[in-house]
Amino acid sequence: MARPPKERTKFGLWLENKRLAENESVDDQANRIGIHITSISQYSRGARPLSNNFLRKVVKAYDLKGEEKKDMYKSTLTAEDIENAKKIQSDMSAEDVAVQMKYGL
Repeated sequence: MARPPKERTKFGLWLENKRLAENESVDDQANRIGIHITSISQYSRGARPLSNNFLRKVVKAYDLKGEEKKDMYKSTLTAEDIENAKKIQSDMSAEDVAVQMKYGL
């Protein structure tokens, strides 16, 4: 019996929205990023941890810059990342602090 599909993560939803905005199939997206098609599903469901290498591939594949790049990274944050960022006094939002802490952006 097949396992029920696991819900997409926030990053999985971001990745799907990007694919749809680019009018791509999942296969097209996987080829564009340079990964196997099954990896797209694994990353989207959180079954495979997001590596910095993979995220850099996404940024490069879609030529992400500025707010679009930041939004992609924000979609990867966990509740723990945001809670840790809230402990730091800053003029930036907790999500922005978390992205800076986690990815150095």
